[in-house]
Amino acid sequence: MENNKKNKRYKPLWATFLMLTILLVGSVSAMDWDNIKEYIEEEDRIDVYNSWILPGIIKGQKLVEVSLIENTEYCIENCYAILEFNLLTDYDNVMPSFEAYDIPTQSQKIDLKEYKISIREEGKTIIVPDYGEVCTPVDKVNGTEGLSCVWEQTGTHEETEYIYTEYDGELLEAGTYYFKIQGKKTRKQSVDWVASIMGVETEEWAVWTAGFNVGLEAYYNFSSLQNAVGVIANDIAGQAGTPELVTNTSCMSLGGSQACAYFAEGEWFIANDTATDVFNATVGREYTYSGWYRKIATANKLWMGKGTSANGWNFAFINGDNNVQMKDGSYNSANPEQEDNTWVMWTATINATDLCLYLNGTLDGCLGGATWGDHTTTKFTMGGLPDQGGNELIGYLDEWGFWNRTLSATEITDLWNEGNGLTYTGEFLYSPIVNLIDPLNDTNFSVEVDDFNFNISYNGASDWINYTFQVYNSTSDIVRDRFVENGTVDDDCFIGDGEGDPTYIDIECNGQDIEDDGTYEWNVWGCNSDNLCDWDTNLTFTLDKTDPEVTIIYPTGDLVVDSVPYNVSFNVSVTDNLNLENCIYYNGTANTTITCGENATIQLEGGEHTLIYYANDTAGNFNYSAVTFYLNYVFENASYTDPGVVGESYDFSLNLTASVLDSYNGTFFYNGTEQTTSESNLSNVITLTSSTTLTGMGNVSFYYQYGLNGVLYNSSTYYHIVNEIQNLSIVEGQTCPAGLSPALRYDFKNEQNDSTLNATIDYIFRYGITNNTLKSTYGNLIHTDLTICINSTVYNNYSIGYGEIQYNVDGYSDRRYYAFDGDRLSNVTINNTLYSLLSGDSTSFLFTIQQADLSVYDDVYLTLNRWYPDEDQYKVAEMSATDEEGQTVMKVEIEDVDYRVGVYNKDGTLIHLAEAIRLVCIATPCTYSLTVPEDAGTSFENWKDLQVSLLFNESTGVFTFTYNDPSQDTSRVNLSVFKDTGQSSLTICTDTNEGYTGVLVCNVSSWSGTLRAVGYRTASPETSIISKMVEVGRDKLGQTSALFITLIVMIFLVSVGVVSPVLTVILSVLAFIPAMALGIMPLPILLIMAAMGFIVIHFMKRGTS
Repeated sequence: MENNKKNKRYKPLWATFLMLTILLVGSVSAMDWDNIKEYIEEEDRIDVYNSWILPGIIKGQKLVEVSLIENTEYCIENCYAILEFNLLTDYDNVMPSFEAYDIPTQSQKIDLKEYKISIREEGKTIIVPDYGEVCTPVDKVNGTEGLSCVWEQTGTHEETEYIYTEYDGELLEAGTYYFKIQGKKTRKQSVDWVASIMGVETEEWAVWTAGFNVGLEAYYNFSSLQNAVGVIANDIAGQAGTPELVTNTSCMSLGGSQACAYFAEGEWFIANDTATDVFNATVGREYTYSGWYRKIATANKLWMGKGTSANGWNFAFINGDNNVQMKDGSYNSANPEQEDNTWVMWTATINATDLCLYLNGTLDGCLGGATWGDHTTTKFTMGGLPDQGGNELIGYLDEWGFWNRTLSATEITDLWNEGNGLTYTGEFLYSPIVNLIDPLNDTNFSVEVDDFNFNISYNGASDWINYTFQVYNSTSDIVRDRFVENGTVDDDCFIGDGEGDPTYIDIECNGQDIEDDGTYEWNVWGCNSDNLCDWDTNLTFTLDKTDPEVTIIYPTGDLVVDSVPYNVSFNVSVTDNLNLENCIYYNGTANTTITCGENATIQLEGGEHTLIYYANDTAGNFNYSAVTFYLNYVFENASYTDPGVVGESYDFSLNLTASVLDSYNGTFFYNGTEQTTSESNLSNVITLTSSTTLTGMGNVSFYYQYGLNGVLYNSSTYYHIVNEIQNLSIVEGQTCPAGLSPALRYDFKNEQNDSTLNATIDYIFRYGITNNTLKSTYGNLIHTDLTICINSTVYNNYSIGYGEIQYNVDGYSDRRYYAFDGDRLSNVTINNTLYSLLSGDSTSFLFTIQQADLSVYDDVYLTLNRWYPDEDQYKVAEMSATDEEGQTVMKVEIEDVDYRVGVYNKDGTLIHLAEAIRLVCIATPCTYSLTVPEDAGTSFENWKDLQVSLLFNESTGVFTFTYNDPSQDTSRVNLSVFKDTGQSSLTICTDTNEGYTGVLVCNVSSWSGTLRAVGYRTASPETSIISKMVEVGRDKLGQTSALFITLIVMIFLVSVGVVSPVLTVILSVLAFIPAMALGIMPLPILLIMAAMGFIVIHFMKRGTS
C-alpha cells in the first residue's frame, strides 16, 4: 500500500518529465548524434530518423527521405551523382561531406583530386535545336548515283537547364531538394563513395568505376602498327604503301610517348583480317570509336572502316570539303568542319537508336534511326578501304580506341582532357607523383635564384628512372634544363634520402644562377621504370633586382593660388621593369597609399610644404622622390542673395584673405557691367562691396577683378537666379487664359442651402517670392466664381503676403475672407467656397477674443465654422480679423445652428478651436466673448506641418479629432474607431470631413473593451496621422449584452451536463467561448479556464479510482 502511495506521489513528476521531453523534440531534432537510418531496398531509398527516445535504437521523427536518381557508374576522371532529398523538417548542414574509398582495398580511404557538394537552384527553360538528315541525289566516285546527306537544323524544343551552387550547410526549410556530389579521381581508381547525411553514412549506394578500360576492345597508340590492347590477331598486311610511324612533334605527346602514324597518298593497312565483330557497328549493339586525327589537305578521303564503301562503314571526308561523315552504304552523320594541320578528337557512339558524333569532346549532333549492316566477316582497315583506291587518308592518326559500350558524355569529355588527350596504359599502374617544393608559386626575388627543391613519390611503382627539371622565361625559352637519365644524376642536382621514407626521394638542384630580371615558370617531368610519367602544375616566380624609377612632374616649384585650402595636383611618373606592388605619398602630415602611376590631389594650406612619393615593387625594391615648395594663397568668400528679383537692389561682397598682402584694389562686374565698388582691409582680409540693382533675367553671372601686390586676378565666376514677379490674372469663372494655371479658385454659395450665388466681389492680394508683399493686385468683379491664375512655367511657388476678399449679394449680409500669410500660389489648384447668409436670417455679433490673463488677441483671424448635420462636417462660413481691442464682427444665424469659432495666427496656425455653441442674442449689441485657454495649442501634435489633436472624454464616451492644415494641401480627413478583440478588429464608428481645417467626433459610449481611434489624412495617398487607444470597462452586469448572453449559455450548458460532474466541467468551459467571440474575454484567459477545468476533471477521476 505504501509503494502505491509513492507511485502516485511521483506520477506528476513523470508526467512533467514526459511533457518537457515532448516539447523539446523540436529542439533536439537538428542534432546529428542520435540520428539513425533505414534502407528501403525495394525503392533504393534511405530514410533518416531522429532517435531521441533511445539514441541509435528506437526511431523517432522521420527527418528526410533520400533517393539516388543519377550516378556515373563508369567514369574516367570526372564523376558525379545526383540525390533527391525529401526534407520533412527544417534542417541545417544536411549533407556536409562525402568520403571516397578505393574499391580494390575496400577500407582504404583515398583523397580525390577535387570534390564538391552542390544544391540545385530553380531551373530555367532553354531552347535546344533539333537536327535531321537532309539528302540530295549526287554522282558517286564510281559513277553511280547516290545520295549526299547533310545534317541540318529542323526545329527546336524546350529543355530545363539546372544550375548547381556550392552548398555551405545553410538551413533548409522542409521541401524537396536535389544535391549533386562531384569528384575528380585518377583513371586507375574505382571509387566507392559514401555520403554523410545528417550524421549517418550511406554505404548502400553506388560506385564510380574506372571507365577507361571497361569494354575496351582494341587500342592503337601507333608505337607500332600492332594494337596496344585487345584480343584480336593483327595481320599487318595491305598494299605496298604502309603508313610511316612518326616520333616527333607532329604527334600527340601522351604518356611520355610521342608516336603516331602518318598516311601519305595511297598508304593504308589492314588492322584485322579475321572473322570477328570486334569492329562491327551492327544494329542493336552499343559501340564507341574515339581517337585523334590531323588532316593535311581536303579531299574525298576515307580514314578507316570495315568492308567496302558500298557494303560497310567508314569515317570519311566527303564532297571535297571539310565535312566529316560516318556512313554505312549511305551517308548518315553530322557534318562538323575541321581545320587543316590541327589535331582534333573525333568520337562516334552507336546504340540501338542513335548515331552521335562528338568533336573535341563536345556533341555535334545525333542521327536517330540509323541503319547499320552486319559486317562481321569483313576486314577492318585504317587509312582507306580496299575498294577506294585514290581516296586514301592524307594525314595523321593517333590514340584510337574501340569500346563495346556507349561512353557517356562525361567520359568523352575526360578523353578530350582540355585538348591534352588521354592514352591507354595497360592494366593501370601507378604513375609517380611530382611535388614542387621551393620556390613556391608567385614568389618574388630581388637577388638571383639559385636553389630549387622537389620530390618524386614512387606511389607503388618499383622504382623511378628519370626526371627532367626545366625553367622557362616569359617567352617560353628554356633557360635551365637539368635531368637524370637511368639514375645518373646531373652535376647541379643531388638526391636526398626522402628523410628515411622509401616511397619517395628528395631532389635539390642548386647553383642555377638565374640572374636576369623577368618572370619564370618551372616544373619537373618524372617517370618510373614502367614508363609512367607525371608532372606538377607549373609554378611561377619573379626575379626583379632593379629599383623603381620615381619622377615628380608637378609641382616642381613655388605656387601662387587663389583659394585656400588648395587642391594641389601631385603628378608623378613611376616605372618598374617588372611589377610594382604599392606606392605611398607623404603630404606633410600622413602617408597615403595610392595605385602606382596614378596622380593624387592633395589639399594644402598656405606655407611651405614637402611632398614625398615612395614606390615598392613585388620583389621588395624601393625608391622615392621629394619636392619642397611654398604655397602663397588667396582665399575668396563671396556673399550674395540667390535668387533675386529683377529691379531690386542687393548687396554683393567678396572677402579676400591673402598670406602676403602689400597692395590691393578691386572692381565688381555684374552681368558684364562694371559697378561702383568700395574697398576695405582688416588684418590682411580685403572686402570688396557693391550695392547693385539687378538686371537681366535667369542665370546671371558676376565676378570681381582685383589686384594683389601688383598682380591682377579675376575671381571665380558666380551665378545667381534673377526672377521677374509675374502679374496675377484674376478672372471671372473657373477657366484661366491660355498658358496660365489656376492657383486659387473661389465659388460663392448660400450658407443655408448651398445654392450658387452671383456675388459682387472686391479683392486685394499682395504676393511675391522671397518678399511676399512685393507686388499687389486688386479690383472687383461680379460673378459666381473668382479664379487667380499664374504663369507656372516662369515660377511655380509664389507666396501670398496678404489677401482679402469682400463680397456681397443682394438680400444677403456682407462678408469677408482672408488668405493666410504664406499661402502658396502654384499650378496645384486650391478650391474654397465662400458663404453668404440671408440678411433676414443674419444677426451681427461682436466677438471679443482674449487670452487667459484677459489680455486681448489682436490682429488674428477668426473663422466661423458652421455645422452641417446632413454632411456630418463643419464648414467655414465667414472669416474676420480682430482689431487692437481683440474684437471683430461676424454675421450668424442664431438659436438653431451650431457654430465653432476658430482662432488663427495670420500664417494659418491654429491657436484654439472653441467648443460648439448655439448663439443667442439676449441684449443689444449681440456679443460673444471667447477666452483662449492658457494651454491652447499644446494639445496639438505636428505631423508634416499638419496640426492634429485626438482626445477622448471618458464621461461622455466621445472621441474628438481636431485638425488644421495651414498649407491647405489636405482635401479630406477621416476618423475611424475600432473595437479590438483577441481575434479581430471591428469598425464601430466613422466620421469624415472635407477641407483643410475642421473637427470630427465619434460617440462610442455604448461600447466597451479595447477601443482604438485613428485619424487619417487624404492627400494622395491616405495616411494615418494620429491614433489613440483606450480601455473602457463596465460596472454592472446589465450594461453588457455580451456578458448576459454568456451567462444564459452557461446556465443552459450546465443544466445539460448535470447528469455527469465531468460533463458539467467540460460544458462550463465551453460556455466561455461566446465571451471570447464577443470580445469580453481574451483568448489567454479562456485557455487558463480550460486548463483549470481539466485539472479538476483529473482530480475527480483520481478520487473515483
